[in-house]
Amino acid sequence: MPSAAEIAALVAQTLEGATTHTVPGQADTHVVDGRRRGFAVHFSCAWAARVRTWHAEVRADGPPLLLTAGRRPAGVDGVVASGAVRAVPTGDAGFDARWLVEAAPPGTARQLVDDRVRAALDAAGAVDLLVDEGRVLVAHDPTHLSRGDDPTDAVRVVEAAVVVAERLGVLARDGLGDGASDDVRRQIAALRALRESTMARATPWQRVGIVVLAAGLLFAVGGYVWGLVGGLFGH
Repeated sequence: MPSAAEIAALVAQTLEGATTHTVPGQADTHVVDGRRRGFAVHFSCAWAARVRTWHAEVRADGPPLLLTAGRRPAGVDGVVASGAVRAVPTGDAGFDARWLVEAAPPGTARQLVDDRVRAALDAAGAVDLLVDEGRVLVAHDPTHLSRGDDPTDAVRVVEAAVVVAERLGVLARDGLGDGASDDVRRQIAALRALRESTMARATPWQRVGIVVLAAGLLFAVGGYVWGLVGGLFGH
């Protein structure tokens, strides 16, 4: 099983001008900063809750969009049917059978998740994707254990983040998607509110299902996960 340091070193070899360091007080968290195809990439690999995980973050200009995507877990159809998750079909039936995309506005999401983005996500293995107003975060999902020990997945996570960022740039350049109207902003705000209210109202088991949909993202954003998971059972 490769260490976090070995995974970080592997990623560093694939980035231009890469620098690596550990987080003070967190010796098991290794960070890499560098560039790929003109984008600044921030990569982190760590042990969290006795689970190794990694994520890559890239910033990119693009139209307003809030999107979360992850591998479609078993039994998620009931969560979708309850209205707790607003699934956005991409138009690729095979991809939609493997992945669950939730986004606002949906038209921009469909324009973003094109053939190249879908291929990059599939290649990255078990990951979650967050796109939030120009922030692109691709995180290894520790709930999928089948490929969790393949260190080359970390390199593919970085590539997926850059591919998504490149596609966001194309949408901005070509004026694609649903634009940046007040209605689009309202759709994004409504989806944020749905996420918050769903977690507040859901039963413990419904909350577990929602958390599983984006487990990698929760690990990637650090301490927030502890408050969320702690709230699952009313703590």
